[in-house]
Parts: sequence; C-alpha cells; structure tokens
Amino acid sequence: MVSNNWFMSYGPRSVQGGIKPHPNKGFATTWWGKKWIEILESFQITQRLLNGKRYAKDGQVMEIDVKGNKISAIVQGSRLTPYEVILEFEKWDDRVKSKVVDIITSNGYLLGPLVTGELPRELAPILMKNKIKLFPDLFKELKTSCTCPSSSKPCKHIIAVLYLLALEFDRDPTLILNLRGLSLAEIKKTVKEEREENKQDKKLDIEQRQLLLKLLEKDSLCLRECDLSKLESISKKPPVNALNIKRLGSPPFWRSEIDFIELMKEIYKYFSDWAQDKSV
Repeated sequence: MVSNNWFMSYGPRSVQGGIKPHPNKGFATTWWGKKWIEILESFQITQRLLNGKRYAKDGQVMEIDVKGNKISAIVQGSRLTPYEVILEFEKWDDRVKSKVVDIITSNGYLLGPLVTGELPRELAPILMKNKIKLFPDLFKELKTSCTCPSSSKPCKHIIAVLYLLALEFDRDPTLILNLRGLSLAEIKKTVKEEREENKQDKKLDIEQRQLLLKLLEKDSLCLRECDLSKLESISKKPPVNALNIKRLGSPPFWRSEIDFIELMKEIYKYFSDWAQDKSV
C-alpha cells in the first residue's frame, strides 16, 4: 500500500524550455502587468497561489496561446500527460465597446499612448466612472478549466497560467482590450472614419462660404450701395441671430447638401456686422 506521504512529496515532472518570468524583473514590469498580479494575489487562496506561483517560476507552463478572448495553455504536472488549461474572458457587448471606443478616441491622452504601445494609466479609472471594468473580476467574469483531477478551483495549474499572463500583458499593452473583444485596429478605424467626416465637414464649410461670397457679390445684392446710417434699428445687433429663420426652418424647395439654417445664420451675422460698421 502506498502512503499519502508519497503523493505529497511527489512533485511535478521537470520541463525543458518552459515559460518562466524574468530572473530579475519578475512577472511584470509595466503598471498594467503589475495590476494584473495585484488582482490575482488579492484572492484569499494562499496555498494554491503559492503552489501556482512556484509552478510558474519553475517553468512548468510549456505553452500559452491567445486567440480572441480565449487563452489556452499546456502545464506539466506530476503525471506523464500535461494538463490543458483554458481561460475565457468575458467580452464587452457592442454597446459597451462603442462607449469605450468613444471614450478613447475623444481623449488624446488616452489614444496617443495606446497607438504608441502603452496602456494609459488613466483608462481604467475613467472606464470605471462609466461603470465599465477594464480588468475583469477573476473567477466571476473569467471562465477557467483544467484537465487535472483536482477538485480545487482554480487549481495551481490555472493559477500558474494567470501569473504568466502578466508577461503577455507586458509584451502587448492592448491585450487586455483584445481579451475584452476590442482590437486596436477597430479603434484606429474609428479614428480614420472620424477624420474623414471632419474632412467632409470642412469641405461643406468651404462650400457654404463660397456660396455666401456669391450671394454677397456686388451685382447680386443692392444692400452694398444702401445708406443705412438713418436706420436706428441697425445700431444694435439682434439678441438671437437669425431667430425667424430658426423658427420657420428650412424651406421645402431647399435641395442643397448645405444646411440652410446654418448658411442663413452666417449670412445674417455677416449683414448684422456689416450694417453696424456702416451705421457708425
């Protein structure tokens, strides 16, 4: 009969070329990698954390593969056949993703670092203010599985992979976003589309001004030759620019892409300024 002490002393099989943390820098060097370790070590599963950390340090994790929001890993334990570990992050839904993209693209101090390869420290608290978590609640928003026979969940093999995931975060600052279902490519695409829209807006603005200049040509309007000095009402600007136009709205015959109300507001403002200059 084999004693229980034999099982307790029997350690994992040694691995050649397993994944290990940096000998001097540890599991993480960036703030986001360290944040991940901080979250992991906040759980009150002391012995399993110690065992998993030892597995990670000793290089028992043979392989880590990230695809979409899933991470698959191979961990060598005490048995001949290595164990398969699966981690699955909870993806943001489309509404949340859209909100995150809007927050990032509207803040240069968030977008700039991301594009240049850094996760801005301000991102997590800003998202939290909008009730969005950048880092998931481990073991609540993170699904885990391991092929080992252990009844403890998470087991030391899962914890070993979670520790080494900090190395992956260090290497790719956008990985946490990818695991949430949002890629940097999507963010860049949105920025590009917004820039194209801005170009269109500027083009329309130029077209509006060109049309306004045509309307203000000497032969188009007689008002340039009018003596307005006798009109007392001109000495004051109206409190609201183009108020009647705003009330009436665009005429049904208007077919231009140029916004009628905005154009008329600009024309009203021009004549208001011009008339004041004439009446002085």
